[in-house]
Amino acid sequence: MLHYGVIPISEFSYSSDNDQQAELFVCQFGEEACHPSHAFGPHVRDHYLIHFVASGSGVFCCGDRQYTLSAGQGFLILPGEETFYQASREDPWHYAWVGYRGIQAEALTRTAGLDDMHRIFTAQDPEAIWDTLSTMRQDARNLRLIQLSAAGSLLRFLSQIAPAQDPIAASAARQYCEKTRWYLEGRYDR
Repeated sequence: MLHYGVIPISEFSYSSDNDQQAELFVCQFGEEACHPSHAFGPHVRDHYLIHFVASGSGVFCCGDRQYTLSAGQGFLILPGEETFYQASREDPWHYAWVGYRGIQAEALTRTAGLDDMHRIFTAQDPEAIWDTLSTMRQDARNLRLIQLSAAGSLLRFLSQIAPAQDPIAASAARQYCEKTRWYLEGRYDR
């Protein structure tokens, strides 16, 4: 069973001349319940792409690295790299994905704890992540300000996969400074 970002298109996918200059631009998202041994790739993309596994298992390969993933885990694909992934024959995965680019894409991906050396994540709350990705797809079906809504869901998704801060390492003074900066930046005009 396939569920994609926009009906009747097979998946939500969008590109324009302006998306390269955008702070954050969601260019695709979708969902697929794979058949046994279903594979994709090798393939190269021009954007960041994150898959989240809701059930089942499979393998993800990039470069000379191979990762086995199961429900509650996800993987990052970086722009410009060749990747391959395949569902398990015995327990094929069901996953959702979101692809994005823009000026802030790299920094936001790193903030979520993902980069070239950290490709795999394990969700603290898989249901919340799945709900966020489902909201993105539902908003697209209902044509609700697709790009704004998708970007909002992407930010929520990235915050949900970000590693939890160690309360000992994050001092009270640092937290206070970050909250103060956030407050001032939001009210700079006043």
